[in-house]
Amino acid sequence: MVARRGLEMVGDQPGAARCRLLGAAAFVLGAAGEVAEAHRLIATAIAEAESLDDTRLLGQLLNFNALIGLASMAGREWAMVAERSAALLHDSGDLWEWVQVVGWRGMARWCVGDTELVEEAVDAEATAERVGGLGAIAVIRMARAVNALSRRGDLEVFEAFARWYIDFSERNDFPWKMVGASWFGLVSFWRGQWDEARTHVAQSLEFERQMRHPRTAWSIWSNAVMVKAYAGDGDVGALLDERASFLPEAGRRNSNGAWGLLLRTVEARVLLGQHEAAASLYPLVLEALDTGTVIEFQSMELLQKAAGTAAAAGSRWEVAEEHYRTAIRQAEELPHQIARPEVRRWYGRMLLDRDAAGDRERARALLGQAADIYEQLGMPRHLEIANEMLKNAL
Repeated sequence: MVARRGLEMVGDQPGAARCRLLGAAAFVLGAAGEVAEAHRLIATAIAEAESLDDTRLLGQLLNFNALIGLASMAGREWAMVAERSAALLHDSGDLWEWVQVVGWRGMARWCVGDTELVEEAVDAEATAERVGGLGAIAVIRMARAVNALSRRGDLEVFEAFARWYIDFSERNDFPWKMVGASWFGLVSFWRGQWDEARTHVAQSLEFERQMRHPRTAWSIWSNAVMVKAYAGDGDVGALLDERASFLPEAGRRNSNGAWGLLLRTVEARVLLGQHEAAASLYPLVLEALDTGTVIEFQSMELLQKAAGTAAAAGSRWEVAEEHYRTAIRQAEELPHQIARPEVRRWYGRMLLDRDAAGDRERARALLGQAADIYEQLGMPRHLEIANEMLKNAL
């Protein structure tokens, strides 16, 4: 690694060059999914920079830290770091670095449940275009796109962004086109075009394979296993077993891709009738919640919904109900339009599984609401699922 060789040359004496090399090494490790070591290195760099009284340098290192925060789904920590970095870089007049972190700050705020993306992001995009910050343009548009999807549920607009993101990445030789292809698959899945969804997630997996690193921080397997589970692909069970080693490890830093895979594995296991396997993942989902993350940005999944599904799989009915109630409130308040019917459908399923006094009546109300919202959003296959569940609730 180039940064490692540079560090050998500058030695252990604190200084701006050493801090920047530590930051660069940390960022590369974070992007590769080695997030624990990335956090260790960036913490060392920031501590040394604090002693140098260099505002611009500190802001740049915190920008690296924000990127590592995304790579590890660091939640509240990520949002605070991005906020501080943006303020320092703005005050120091470093527009190049400032436009980089503004997009990450928007993503961080969205992931912790603040979907009121500041207008500053619009101004920052214009500045990024002026200074030639292509990466910043991509991230700022990403933040604005996920925010718009969340607030309006406009699948057509989000599909246009996914198309643009893939094309933009290919034209500028950016590696993250796999994320765009995964989101393209997600839009097709929501629209009920499940064959097209399979094609797009297969393309996203091929893009990831080309990166030649098995634990890329932004691994897109979460959406792949979810599409396959709903589409009834025969290999999904074996695939979940194969990817089990990529799930988060308890009590340590994990990559965003690992956390996203966890959330979708819970759902996929339940769909396959593997309730015990899904229930065993509940403690890990609680660890994900402890980060302060509300929404996982690649799968667009509410963590509280995943927690409710894992709890219900283990017949922890009261705990599951509390998670689902929280998820419904979050989906309404943020808002998160796609999550609004999804939480209601899974909550209704839990009530039907428990089948206590009054549960069927409550399930019918929730499933009826889910069906209405699915119809409004243009999600026909999900509407069919909700209507079939309604019949079974009679």
